Amino acid sequence: MVLQRREISIICLVIISTLLLFKPDNRCEVFGLDNSEIQPYLSASDLILVKSHIIQIDIQTSEEIYVTEIYNIENQENVSISSVDLWLNHSCSNITVQDGTGNLDFYELVQTTAHCLVSLDLRQPLEMNESTVFYVYYNLDLMPLYVDATDYFYFEYSSTINFVTLNHYLSVKLPENSYIHEEAGLTSIYPSNHTQNVAGKRLIISWSLHNLNPTVNPIYILRFDPPSLEKSNLPIWAFIVGPLAGISIGVASTYFLMRRREGKSMKDMGVLFLNESQKILLTILKESGGKIAQSDLGRNAAFTRAKTSRNLLLLEEQGLIRKEKWGRNAIVYLTKSGEKVIE
Repeated sequence: MVLQRREISIICLVIISTLLLFKPDNRCEVFGLDNSEIQPYLSASDLILVKSHIIQIDIQTSEEIYVTEIYNIENQENVSISSVDLWLNHSCSNITVQDGTGNLDFYELVQTTAHCLVSLDLRQPLEMNESTVFYVYYNLDLMPLYVDATDYFYFEYSSTINFVTLNHYLSVKLPENSYIHEEAGLTSIYPSNHTQNVAGKRLIISWSLHNLNPTVNPIYILRFDPPSLEKSNLPIWAFIVGPLAGISIGVASTYFLMRRREGKSMKDMGVLFLNESQKILLTILKESGGKIAQSDLGRNAAFTRAKTSRNLLLLEEQGLIRKEKWGRNAIVYLTKSGEKVIE
């Protein structure tokens, strides 16, 4: 009996010693890594602050919609950031990403008819409290819905807030001679807190939101009428009728002299300010008798649809061409000023 008690005592002592040696300290050890190599996973949305996010949507026609997104971001944490993931809403194509120096490398990770996930590489790592600005350009392939029954376009755009955003701005430029559709009981602009401005013959609708979280995804809706075709109006001349024939002759001589100088100035402007793409478009337009469909013009110049539209927009702003909407296409006309440029 005494021997059994000794054995029991020895066994108890061994158990107590073992427990003291392997006392848990509430730590989880990772074999093969020291503590300095164990880093928590940090989501980019926790690191980045968007100081401003500007979206500019240019609806030139129902088939030509161009989007520019401008991001001004800041690194909020003491961790370097070398890439940024962005969700671009809607089906997009011809994506280009740039900063103040040039193009940035990017990868399309996911693309559906509703979203496009793009991962872009920054030109250099962004350290804590450092900021950078970059631009995202793309074509919007999701066309606005044309409602035949009420004869208006319905355009909807959902903006994804990727990070905490201090200032969020969105503007939509309607096609030339298009106006907001007015109908009783129908919301034409949403959200309602917006501003309207006019640039030439185009109406611009703008919104501004502030202090947005990533869980907020604003939706913007526009209903607008199809472009109305404007007929060219002949200039109205004011004639000074007087008894002296010399005054009339002097006025006519001055007019023709000014027109001649204007023609020379327009030709000089074409040489100095037009790029090669614009000169090619004007030359093809002249060889086509001063009138051609926009799609045929781009095809003859071997330009993409986007390149053709951008150059025609600049030529139209200078008064060298004019466009008229015809169904799903547009007819491009060479103006008298355009003729003088390429003489």
